[in-house]
Order: sequence, then C-alpha cells, then structure tokens
Amino acid sequence: MARRAFVENIGQVTDQYRNKRPDIVAKYVPNNGLNIFLSKSGIVYQWSTDSILYRMDVNLLNAKKNPVITFQDPTAFKERYHLESVRGEARSFRKVTYHDIYPAIDWVFYFNADGELEHDFIVREGADPSDIQLNYLGAENLTVDKAGSLIATTKFGSIKEPAPFSYEAYTGKKIRSSYSVNKDVVTFFVDPYQGKLVIDPVIDWSSYFGGSEYDEIRAVKVGKDGQVYAVGSTNSTTNIATVGAHLTSFQGGSNASGSDAFIAKFDADGNCLWSTYYGGSNIDLGFSLAVDTAGYLYIAGRTNSQSGIATTGSHQSFKAGNASGYDAFVVKFDTAGLPLWGTYFGGNFNEGTTGLAISADKYNNIYLAGNTNSSSGLSTLGAFQQTRPGGEEGFIAKFSTAGNLRWATYFGSSMNDFVNAITTDTAGEIIIAGHTAGTTGLATAGTHLQTGNGGTDGFVAKFDTAGQRIWGTYYGGAGVDVVNALTIDSSSNAIYLAGATNSITGIATATAHQNTIGGTSWDDAFIAKLNTNGTLDWATYYGGDGADYIYALHATSSKLYAAGLTTSASGISTPDAITALYNTSPSEGVLAMFSSSGQRLWATYLGGDAADEFRAMAVRDTQDVFIAGKTNSVAGLSTQSAHQTSFQGVQDGLLMRIRMCQLPTTPLSISGEITACENTVQEYIVDGSLHADSFIWLLPTGWTGFSATDTLMTTVGTNAGEIKVVAVNNCGLSDTFSLNVSVIPAPTPVVNRSGNILSVTQTYPSYQWLLNGNPIAGATDPTLIVTSNGNYAIEVVGANGCTGSSNTIAVDNFTSIETLSKLGLHVYPNPFSDRIFMESVQPMNIVMFDISGRVVARHNIAKGINALDVSILPAGNYVLNFFHPQTLELLGATTLVKPAL
Repeated sequence: MARRAFVENIGQVTDQYRNKRPDIVAKYVPNNGLNIFLSKSGIVYQWSTDSILYRMDVNLLNAKKNPVITFQDPTAFKERYHLESVRGEARSFRKVTYHDIYPAIDWVFYFNADGELEHDFIVREGADPSDIQLNYLGAENLTVDKAGSLIATTKFGSIKEPAPFSYEAYTGKKIRSSYSVNKDVVTFFVDPYQGKLVIDPVIDWSSYFGGSEYDEIRAVKVGKDGQVYAVGSTNSTTNIATVGAHLTSFQGGSNASGSDAFIAKFDADGNCLWSTYYGGSNIDLGFSLAVDTAGYLYIAGRTNSQSGIATTGSHQSFKAGNASGYDAFVVKFDTAGLPLWGTYFGGNFNEGTTGLAISADKYNNIYLAGNTNSSSGLSTLGAFQQTRPGGEEGFIAKFSTAGNLRWATYFGSSMNDFVNAITTDTAGEIIIAGHTAGTTGLATAGTHLQTGNGGTDGFVAKFDTAGQRIWGTYYGGAGVDVVNALTIDSSSNAIYLAGATNSITGIATATAHQNTIGGTSWDDAFIAKLNTNGTLDWATYYGGDGADYIYALHATSSKLYAAGLTTSASGISTPDAITALYNTSPSEGVLAMFSSSGQRLWATYLGGDAADEFRAMAVRDTQDVFIAGKTNSVAGLSTQSAHQTSFQGVQDGLLMRIRMCQLPTTPLSISGEITACENTVQEYIVDGSLHADSFIWLLPTGWTGFSATDTLMTTVGTNAGEIKVVAVNNCGLSDTFSLNVSVIPAPTPVVNRSGNILSVTQTYPSYQWLLNGNPIAGATDPTLIVTSNGNYAIEVVGANGCTGSSNTIAVDNFTSIETLSKLGLHVYPNPFSDRIFMESVQPMNIVMFDISGRVVARHNIAKGINALDVSILPAGNYVLNFFHPQTLELLGATTLVKPAL
C-alpha cells in the first residue's frame, strides 16, 4: 500500500543530471509507475518505465511567485539521507497548503478517505474564482466527460479530476460549478455564492473487522501511545488474530453474539498492528476497555469458561456459580498485546448479563461495574450496600493495578437495577449510570430527581474512592428511560449522560436543541448535562420519527460527541453532514456534535446498505473521532486503503476515523503599533481567533522576525506595509487578517573626528555617545573628547521620537596619561587655572582644543620644564595633544579641566 503522505524536499529531489530541484516542495510516490511532485508553481506528474520518463506539468497562470507554503498533519514516517549532497531527515505530511496563491485564494493538497490525492481551492470572501487558471503542459488532450470530470491524456497514462464539488464553507450549501477548457488552460465556472467558497471535495478511513461469523466491537480507546485499541466479541475462527499474538486461534464456545473476546491495536491510520483472541472453551464476551495513566489496557467482559481466563494468584482464579452461569472478568494487557493478569469476578449466580463497564482513575485504580443477581461472593465487608436488596442489582468493584480487590458493593433497590456505564473524575471519584425499575432507594436529597417517575428510569450516582455514595439522582419521565452512556468533560466540571426514552415529559429542558419527542411509536435518544452535585443543567431529545439510540459519549471542554444508531429519516443530520440523507437501510449509524450548552452543531448518518450500529467512541486531540460498532452492510462503509475493505461474514465489527475538523476563526485584530520607527523591535499580538493551534505571520519586505504563536517580536525594516496573520490548526487555515503599519525613518547622524574630538553637526533633541556599544556615562552632548581607544558611535533621538545610530569611528591611536609618563612627559596641574606646566625629556609640539574642536593654543616645548599661559581660556574641558616635532606623529593626548571660579 502506498504511503499516504507528502515527503518534503530537503535536497534529495534531482533532475536527470543529478542537479538539485529547489523548486520542488514535496513528492508523493503512489507505487504505480507515477511520481507526483508539488512545485512552487504547480504539480508535476512523472511516469516512468525501465527506459523512458515522461512528465506533465500543471502550472498556475498569473499566480503569486514563491508563495508561502505550509505543511500540516505530520505522520511518523521520515526518509533519512546520509549522502554527500544531502544529509538529514525528510519529514512527511498529509496536507500541504499554498497561501494566497491568488488574491484571497489558497490551494490545498490532501488525501481523501480512499487514500487518493486531491486538491481544493479555498476562495475567501471577496476573491474571484475566475482568477484560477491551470495550464496543462505535456497533455495530448484535455476533455470534460459527461460526468463533468476533467481528463488529461498523455502517451503513458491519464489523470482524471472528478467534477468539481463546490460549497459555501459556512453554510454547507452546494454551489454549481464546472470545468472550462480553452486549449491547454482550465478554469472554473462558479455560480454566485456568499462568504468563503470551497471548490472540490471527509471519513478519514473506515474498516471492517471480522471473519466469517458474528463479530462486533463494543469498546474503543486511544492509548497513551496515540494508538487505537478495540475490544469486542467474535465467533469467527479466522481473520481475527495476527501472527505472534497471545492467542492466535479461536478457543471455542457457541453464541450468536460472539464466543471469544478479542482485543486489537491499530495505528492512527487504521493499520492493524496486532490482534488476539481472549477466552476459554465456552462463551466469552468483551464489553469494555480502560487505559490507565501508564498506558496499560484493561478489558472487562463476561464468561462462562472454566479456564483460560484467570491467572495464577489472581483475586478470583476460578469461575463461581453454576456451570451455565456467567461471571465477569477483568484482564490487564500491555501495549504489545500480552496479558499481565486476569481474574474472574462473580458470586453464586450471574454477572454482566446486560453488559459490563470499566474505568481507570488517575491513581491507576481500576473500577468494574455492571449487574448481578448473585446474593453472595461479591460485596466486601463495610461496603456501601453489603447485601443484595432485590433481584438484579448493580455493583461496583475496585481493583488495584495489580488486580487485587480493594472493595466491592451492590447498588440497587428492591426492584431490578442495572449499571451500564462508569467513569472517574479528576479527583478520583467514581460516577456510574444505568436504569432501574424502582422509584426509591437510589437518589439523595438536593439532586435533580429524588424519586423515580415510574416505568423504567435512568439514574446517576457518585461515589468516593472508598466506595461510599456521595449523591444519587433519577432521570426520566413516566415511560421507559435507559442511560447507556456516561462521560465527564475534560475539567470534570460537568457530567453528561445519554441513552433512549419513550417518555413524552420529564426529559428535555425548555431551551434544549429538541424539547419534544420526535416520534410516538419509537424511542428517541436523549442527552442530559448534570452539574457535579447531581442537579440538571440541560437536557434534550435527539431523534426523528423512527427509533434513535445513543450508546457512546465523549466530552471536551466545549463540545460533546455522541454516537449510536437511528432508523429516523429526519431530525438527525445537518446540511453539512458527511451523509445528510438516510439511505433506507434497516438502521444507520449516527455521529453528532453538540455544544456544551446543548445545541446541535453538526450531525451525520454513517452507514451502508444494511443495518449499522455504533457502540463505542474515542477522541484524540479533540478532532480525530474513532467510532466503532457492528454492521451487516456489505457496501458503502470501508475505504480503499483500510485494514479490511470487504465484509466477511454474518456480521462484522466496524472501526472508523472521522476527522472532526473545525477551521480556526479569522483573527479579529492585531494589537501593536501602527506607526513604528525603523530598526525598532515591536510586539504584535493576535486577538480573537478561536480553535487555532498556531499562527503564520507574514511581514512587509525588509522586516525580520518569526513566531508560530499569537505573539510576534519583529524588527521594523525601512518599508511600510501590511503585517498579515493566519490562524492554523490540523484542519486548515483561517482567512488572513491584515494590519497596515507606516514606518518613520530612523535619524542618521554622521560623526566627524578631529584629533581626539568626535562631533555631530546635525541637531537632535538628545544624544548618547557609545563606546564599544555601551553608553558612556554623562556623554550626552553633540561633541565628545576621546579618552581611550575603542569603537565610538552616537545614538540620537530625532524630532519624531525615533532613535538612530551613527557609523562607528574606530580610535586606535589615542595615548592615555600613563603612556605620556612612559614617554618622559609630565603635565600638571589638572584641574588648572592660569598656567599649565609640561615637563618633557624631549622637544615636542603641542596643540590644545576646546570641547567643540576649536584650536585654542599651539606651542613648541623644549626639553625640561615648559609653561603655557592659559589665563584667557574660559572654564571647560580641553584636550592637549602632543606631536613629534619632525614627523608630526601624534605621541599622546590628555584631557584637562579648567574649573569655574
């Protein structure tokens, strides 16, 4: 199978003469004799045989040269090069975007659900789709067939582009569009539209999983390693386990719902890494899966196998009860698929007849929940409910990560009670949900509903880590209400429950997405949000005129995902769905996204030509949604490059990844200076962009700086222009926001030197002299008397408030007073008043300057003591230079001060 990714060009792509091709951005090799290269100006298709190469180029006419190109959605694959001409790692990505290839138009390359390379043009509001022009060079013929597809024919093969599918990005409304061919140039005809337009065509991948008999996936989780783990049941003897797995052969039993449990590991691209059976010689069913903070996996299920389940030294190494009865079981696996321990859990009758649930807390304690009718062998001393009060009862059991039982309790009333779901919050407390035929005994005061409404009601209860109830509440109306799914948000600030109901009252709140039941003959799904104290925040029906059920939930801080099945032809999907219409099969899977306030944001049907049902869901990085279940559909489900593309038996498991992409919103503003001084460092900050993972900053010509965050530090260049920013996440890019910035030129002082005096002739409000880049204390005049060797410059502030620096003056011939002493020269006094005495061992010439550089005295001194009358000089600083009398070489200098009287 070809790797569905673009590999970046780090110098490994060359022409036939081994010259590097820096114009090539990335390559894709489908392994069918065709190589595809993305260049800075278009696409290159290259066919190859043993002796012949042929290429066809598709270039964008009149497009931006050297556009900004970004790589997105990285994969783990890398190409490593250790050649003389190129060394390093070439990364791979699933998506490449050319930004503003035409004004307000982006060009995006990606792989669709079938693993086929596609490209979209994103036409933002105000842009003109007619700007897009594709020039085909090397095609013998360009035609548009009856289906609207574009076919480019060459001697070695053809490239077929499906008919363009265009839609408004914000409404999902389809816009009529088509190709227009004029010789070797292709353009698009597009009907009028509103807002952002997407030209051309997402399930990322979808796979069957199973053999020739009954198979279903009941649980799916994303591991700490980012891989996907699935648990279920099978009675297929082939096409389940992989070579080298813990159990590679079917162990036995006979049950239409499955006879062995299984656990399988997939990578994020849907490739099966390993899969194993788990069970004994009778019936074993896998129901639930948990992952602890260390990445270990825990399976919960039920069994009536007498062996093949428990490990030596486990909590319960034997099956309790009668031979035909069922016990629950828990097994711990490592990520390589090897079981570390396993245990039965059960009493004198049956456990898990309607299902079992398992969860791991942040301390790696394991909690098992389900139903039982055992009256002994289950609860522990001091438990919240130590004896079974009625018929079927719920139970909760806590295990250590080593499989030791910490405590176990019943939870129920005198009627039948079933625990269907369990989770733990950030404090390590336990939350369970299920349904009951009773009306009393489960709820506590102050919660949403302290007494059941009759029929069958849902319930939710919270326990502390010691197994004592904190609170409990009923949920439901006068009909049948069953809670199938339970989750908490990422901060443990809310509890969500979902299931099915036929109650016409007592379910929805007034402002909910759907506050009345959708049908009168069938169940509707429902979703409810509880506060952490057990009070109701909101609740909604979700369904149409058929039967609707939710079996899986996942919550983030702002969104809620729900999955299940439906037979309703209306009231389910949104216009922008993957599949907006029901396809008349017995049932369809459904995936929906709600806001944290209970409003439906998006929903889709997902199914084939027969019955489909989703039972499990996991979410990675808030946007990769993995849903799993079972199907009888032989068509319309799997994608081309999936692990298992064809239906194998009576019923197959189903695993699917949906990329729940939500583009980042366009930034509302950029805060920062709109009038900036040249050569200054400025800070600019993005405001008001949602769902962004990073940002792309585009700067005016000559500016420097880089940032991938919402804050940019940049050095202002000489040119005014637009600072542009684009918000980015794995789904794509926002529209561009721009901020116009004008630039004030920096002042350019010029330093002149006269001997040891440096000066600036221009006038500025302030001055600061620098020596070797550091400010000289007190040197804030336009003139400076040099007192040592070094690199001198001046920094000034102009009338406009901008700062500028001069050129550097290197002084390397200044001689300090210590050097004069070595020459046998002594000058005194300093400070002076009327006379300066100079004692020298040789004749010299002297020149005296004031601070402005004006010569105030000249004198030739002889060997011995010489006096210079300076009585007429005003108070101030002076420089005395000493020269060789013949060569006039500067021998030294000193600074003198005449104080004011």
